[in-house]
Amino acid sequence: MGTFFHVGVGAVLLWLPLMVACSAPAPARPPWLDSDTAPPQAGAAAQTAAPSALDAADALADASVAATAPLAPRPTSGSTRLPCDVSQVLTHRCLGCHGAKPLASVPMAMVSWEDIQAPAVTRPELAVYQLAAERIHDAERPMPPNVPLPAEELALLDAYFAAAAPASDNEICAVDTLAQQPPGAELGPPPGSTCYTLKAHGLPMAGDDSPYVVRNEHYACFYYDMPWPAGSQGVYFASAFDEHASSVHHWIVYLDENGVQPDGYAEACSSLHPSAPTMVAGWAPGSDNNDLPPDVGMHLSPASGKLLLEFHFFHDGLSPAIETTSGVTICTADQPRPHTATISMLGTEAISLAPGAPGSASGICTPAASEDIHILRSWPHMHQLGRELETTIMRADGSREALGRWSFDFNSQVSHPSPAVVHPGDRLETTCFYENTSAVFVGVGQDTQSEMCFNFVTAYPAAALASRNLLGGSTSATGSATACLQ
Repeated sequence: MGTFFHVGVGAVLLWLPLMVACSAPAPARPPWLDSDTAPPQAGAAAQTAAPSALDAADALADASVAATAPLAPRPTSGSTRLPCDVSQVLTHRCLGCHGAKPLASVPMAMVSWEDIQAPAVTRPELAVYQLAAERIHDAERPMPPNVPLPAEELALLDAYFAAAAPASDNEICAVDTLAQQPPGAELGPPPGSTCYTLKAHGLPMAGDDSPYVVRNEHYACFYYDMPWPAGSQGVYFASAFDEHASSVHHWIVYLDENGVQPDGYAEACSSLHPSAPTMVAGWAPGSDNNDLPPDVGMHLSPASGKLLLEFHFFHDGLSPAIETTSGVTICTADQPRPHTATISMLGTEAISLAPGAPGSASGICTPAASEDIHILRSWPHMHQLGRELETTIMRADGSREALGRWSFDFNSQVSHPSPAVVHPGDRLETTCFYENTSAVFVGVGQDTQSEMCFNFVTAYPAAALASRNLLGGSTSATGSATACLQ
């Protein structure tokens, strides 16, 4: 076996969304609103904080593509506490991404008072708290992205931000941003499942537990023998990050039926997989795969081949190398579920964006299946210039039905419920909308300075939402067996 850790799961908590409500009520009258409580000088940290991560990113960026180069996440600074009620909300709603070491592509931490008073990385004319005050009311790009804030929490943050976000008066908090749990700590597999953890490792051999070294931005692939019984279905997928979560841009789990690598093999790779693997799960900041109906499981049992775990690691190339053993936890159902799903790629790889202008790219999926296809969720994916993605079902009778149109934020790549049934003869058109703020043409590519246009759609039956080229192969340069890009 490869680097696996195995545990049986009995009656445990059902999965919860990434951002969950906390049970303790907010105080009726926060102490920082009292008239005799003088808040610290608002903006003081914003005037003095130096976003050193930005300096490193600026030094790395090529001048011709500086406008599209990703910014290195800015970690936490300072140790001044936030008021307890505010700390409680931020801990449960925001720190899964904006923690002490923010996840890759998440611009900044929101842990300490110094963090929220500093200039926002993405809009330095505003302090972080001022930008947060806008984003919690932004209908197009809301924060938090997955679950709307309850009215009482929204009112609490509105009042706090309006008061210029003062520091704590050193009260002791039951829930404290400075003593946060790691992202996903409150999640749990569904009852009646068995879990396995796959970890990145440095040596290309089974059983290796040495760390994988990251010195620059690149893809890495890890191959494993299937550790679960034949016929298993995946019901829960979760990141198993170490302290270097900020180095992970995304991960994808594939079934590679043509894989011949030995168990535990590891290598630097690309997102192009000529062996035509099938995608079954993925993660990027803001996403959540744990939303399967109780009668659906993900395909995890090819007749042969390997399990392929692909990581896209982010590193500015200037900072010291990191050593990571981050991984992914996969839980399988102990009892079979009626339906088996996979993830299919809709969209296009024909992207050419003119400099300094808005642009778009479209692709049409013509499924090869002769049966009804049940779509469950959509997960838009673009890069820095992406703004919106739209998928429309083109019915065989000539009518059109919107699957959905969603705003896109590279820093928070949210998946969306999109239940629909695609009938034989129907097609799906996916269009991505961009704003090219750079001075150069931008095309398709796997690095974050290039672009992509994919809607990763969860659907069953497994692999039904796919098409084949004239040679019978994948319609995607990535080689995915479930691509539908014609």
